[in-house]
Amino acid sequence: MEKRFYLYFMLAAAETAVLIYFAFQSTIPYSSQIPDYNGFLKHFIAYSVYGFLLYKTFRYSHSHELTMILAISIGTIMGALTEIIQGFIPFRVLDIMDFLVNVFGSYVGVNIVVLSRKAILQKEKAPDAISISPTSLENRE
Repeated sequence: MEKRFYLYFMLAAAETAVLIYFAFQSTIPYSSQIPDYNGFLKHFIAYSVYGFLLYKTFRYSHSHELTMILAISIGTIMGALTEIIQGFIPFRVLDIMDFLVNVFGSYVGVNIVVLSRKAILQKEKAPDAISISPTSLENRE
Protein backbone atom coordinates (compact mmCIF):
# COMPACT_ATOMS: atom_id res chain seq x y z
CA MET A 1 0.00 0.00 0.00
CA GLU A 2 1.06 3.54 -0.56
CA LYS A 3 2.57 5.71 2.12
CA ARG A 4 -0.36 8.10 1.67
CA PHE A 5 -2.72 5.40 2.92
CA TYR A 6 -0.83 5.19 6.20
CA LEU A 7 -0.73 8.97 6.49
CA TYR A 8 -4.50 9.32 5.99
CA PHE A 9 -5.17 6.32 8.22
CA MET A 10 -3.17 7.87 11.07
CA LEU A 11 -4.85 11.27 10.58
CA ALA A 12 -8.31 9.65 10.56
CA ALA A 13 -7.46 7.68 13.70
CA ALA A 14 -6.23 10.87 15.39
CA GLU A 15 -9.43 12.68 14.38
CA THR A 16 -11.46 9.78 15.80
CA ALA A 17 -9.59 10.08 19.10
CA VAL A 18 -10.14 13.85 19.19
CA LEU A 19 -13.87 13.48 18.52
CA ILE A 20 -14.23 10.91 21.30
CA TYR A 21 -12.10 13.00 23.68
CA PHE A 22 -14.30 16.07 23.18
CA ALA A 23 -17.47 13.99 23.54
CA PHE A 24 -16.34 13.01 27.05
CA GLN A 25 -15.61 16.59 28.14
CA SER A 26 -18.01 18.15 30.58
CA THR A 27 -18.88 21.80 30.06
CA ILE A 28 -20.22 24.54 32.30
CA PRO A 29 -23.96 24.83 31.74
CA TYR A 30 -25.35 28.03 30.29
CA SER A 31 -28.90 29.19 30.74
CA SER A 32 -29.49 30.60 27.26
CA GLN A 33 -32.17 28.94 25.16
CA ILE A 34 -30.67 30.37 21.96
CA PRO A 35 -29.19 27.69 19.67
CA ASP A 36 -25.41 27.53 19.76
CA TYR A 37 -24.58 28.21 16.11
CA ASN A 38 -20.89 28.38 16.98
CA GLY A 39 -21.21 24.80 18.24
CA PHE A 40 -22.88 23.78 14.97
CA LEU A 41 -20.00 25.30 13.03
CA LYS A 42 -17.47 23.40 15.16
CA HIS A 43 -19.36 20.13 14.58
CA PHE A 44 -19.63 20.83 10.86
CA ILE A 45 -15.91 21.57 10.47
CA ALA A 46 -14.81 18.62 12.62
CA TYR A 47 -16.97 16.14 10.72
CA SER A 48 -16.15 17.62 7.30
CA VAL A 49 -12.48 17.00 8.07
CA TYR A 50 -13.40 13.52 9.34
CA GLY A 51 -15.34 12.64 6.18
CA PHE A 52 -12.49 13.97 4.04
CA LEU A 53 -9.90 11.87 5.89
CA LEU A 54 -12.06 8.74 5.86
CA TYR A 55 -12.60 8.99 2.11
CA LYS A 56 -8.89 9.55 1.47
CA THR A 57 -8.09 6.54 3.69
CA PHE A 58 -10.52 4.04 2.12
CA ARG A 59 -9.99 5.04 -1.50
CA TYR A 60 -6.77 3.01 -1.64
CA SER A 61 -8.51 -0.31 -1.05
CA HIS A 62 -12.13 0.09 -2.19
CA SER A 63 -14.14 1.24 -5.18
CA HIS A 64 -15.28 4.84 -5.40
CA GLU A 65 -18.90 4.03 -4.50
CA LEU A 66 -17.97 1.79 -1.57
CA THR A 67 -15.49 4.38 -0.32
CA MET A 68 -18.21 7.05 -0.28
CA ILE A 69 -20.63 4.73 1.54
CA LEU A 70 -18.00 3.71 4.11
CA ALA A 71 -16.83 7.26 4.82
CA ILE A 72 -20.34 8.68 5.25
CA SER A 73 -21.51 5.63 7.25
CA ILE A 74 -18.57 5.78 9.64
CA GLY A 75 -19.05 9.54 10.01
CA THR A 76 -22.73 8.94 10.80
CA ILE A 77 -21.97 6.18 13.32
CA MET A 78 -19.28 8.30 14.97
CA GLY A 79 -21.66 11.28 15.11
CA ALA A 80 -24.31 9.12 16.78
CA LEU A 81 -21.79 7.61 19.18
CA THR A 82 -20.44 10.99 20.31
CA GLU A 83 -23.96 12.32 20.86
CA ILE A 84 -24.96 9.22 22.85
CA ILE A 85 -21.82 9.61 25.00
CA GLN A 86 -22.74 13.24 25.63
CA GLY A 87 -26.13 12.12 26.93
CA PHE A 88 -24.34 10.48 29.89
CA ILE A 89 -21.86 13.29 30.67
CA PRO A 90 -22.77 15.93 33.29
CA PHE A 91 -23.88 19.24 31.77
CA ARG A 92 -24.00 17.72 28.28
CA VAL A 93 -27.06 16.66 26.31
CA LEU A 94 -27.79 14.33 23.45
CA ASP A 95 -28.71 16.80 20.71
CA ILE A 96 -30.33 15.62 17.48
CA MET A 97 -29.34 18.85 15.70
CA ASP A 98 -25.68 18.22 16.52
CA PHE A 99 -26.05 14.71 15.14
CA LEU A 100 -27.60 16.01 11.91
CA VAL A 101 -24.80 18.57 11.55
CA ASN A 102 -22.28 15.75 12.08
CA VAL A 103 -23.85 13.68 9.30
CA PHE A 104 -24.06 16.66 6.95
CA GLY A 105 -20.43 17.56 7.72
CA SER A 106 -19.30 14.01 6.87
CA TYR A 107 -21.26 14.16 3.62
CA VAL A 108 -19.74 17.53 2.67
CA GLY A 109 -16.20 16.37 3.56
CA VAL A 110 -16.54 13.34 1.31
CA ASN A 111 -17.99 15.40 -1.51
CA ILE A 112 -15.19 17.96 -1.29
CA VAL A 113 -12.76 15.17 -2.16
CA VAL A 114 -14.99 13.71 -4.86
CA LEU A 115 -15.67 17.04 -6.58
CA SER A 116 -12.05 18.17 -6.41
CA ARG A 117 -10.97 14.80 -7.80
CA LYS A 118 -13.45 15.11 -10.69
CA ALA A 119 -12.26 18.65 -11.44
CA ILE A 120 -8.65 17.51 -11.55
CA LEU A 121 -9.49 14.56 -13.83
CA GLN A 122 -11.48 16.78 -16.19
CA LYS A 123 -8.65 19.29 -16.32
CA GLU A 124 -6.17 16.53 -17.18
CA LYS A 125 -8.45 15.18 -19.94
CA ALA A 126 -9.26 18.58 -21.46
CA PRO A 127 -7.53 19.22 -24.79
CA ASP A 128 -5.13 22.10 -25.05
CA ALA A 129 -6.63 25.33 -26.28
CA ILE A 130 -6.72 25.58 -30.04
CA SER A 131 -5.58 28.85 -31.47
CA ILE A 132 -7.11 30.08 -34.67
CA SER A 133 -5.08 32.40 -36.81
CA PRO A 134 -5.77 33.79 -40.29
CA THR A 135 -3.05 31.56 -41.76
CA SER A 136 -4.59 28.42 -40.31
CA LEU A 137 -7.93 29.34 -41.86
CA GLU A 138 -6.31 29.90 -45.26
CA ASN A 139 -4.64 26.50 -45.16
CA ARG A 140 -7.96 24.89 -44.39
CA GLU A 141 -9.63 26.11 -47.59
